[in-house]
Amino acid sequence: LLNDTRLELEKRRCDVLKEVKDNVLMLLDGKPLVECRGLRLSEDGTLVEPEEMPLPSDVIPLKGSVETMQMLIIELKESYLQAQKEEDRPPDPSERTRRLTALLESAYETREDSRSVAPDESQTVFYFHSNPPPHQLQREVDSLLRDERHAEGKLLRRWLNLIGSSQTDVSAKSVQKFLDHLSVSILQTHNIELRLQPTVKLFLERMLFPSRIAPVWQAMRTSHETERDEIFVQKVSWMRVLSTEQLGLAKHC
Repeated sequence: LLNDTRLELEKRRCDVLKEVKDNVLMLLDGKPLVECRGLRLSEDGTLVEPEEMPLPSDVIPLKGSVETMQMLIIELKESYLQAQKEEDRPPDPSERTRRLTALLESAYETREDSRSVAPDESQTVFYFHSNPPPHQLQREVDSLLRDERHAEGKLLRRWLNLIGSSQTDVSAKSVQKFLDHLSVSILQTHNIELRLQPTVKLFLERMLFPSRIAPVWQAMRTSHETERDEIFVQKVSWMRVLSTEQLGLAKHC
């Protein structure tokens, strides 16, 4: 908008200067000065400088609009630079801890307990989120943990660079060990209860899993889990060819 207004203003200024030029040519051709209406003379009888040439009354608002928009742009630039400084300034540690704790508590409230039966019949209790937390919640936690102005952000960056190297052999066990260490370290740094350690680890896994360590994660499956998954797939394939009557579901459909 500013550029369009400037162009229009300069176009009208050029029109005025063209009129002055035409009148000067007519004056040189012998036309009386009183008939050269486009000429503007100063008090000493000389021609007014082009940049000081008065503009038509309908052009004055355009000039005012350009000046107003230029001032607005300067103010916006100053506001942007100030906001950038605020963004670059590390947040207050206590406020950062409060935000992180609130986010983890919110995710912890959605947990569901479950049990995993190991080959030796022992049971391992763990919890998971039946419904993934809102993307906004994950993004807020990511922004806090990946902030490289803080220790955990720097550690994450170094580790990601390490496993991103083709010359580095990363095992599933080392990934688990790192995430266990980092999640506990985060809680200790912010003085947060250790009961939220699985929550922090789950957020870290969701942050890193999609593009970074998916191939490594596949290697973490035990032979027992793989065998049970294959049996599950076989049973699902078998059930797909059965009717609702054969499955005993007819009365529910």
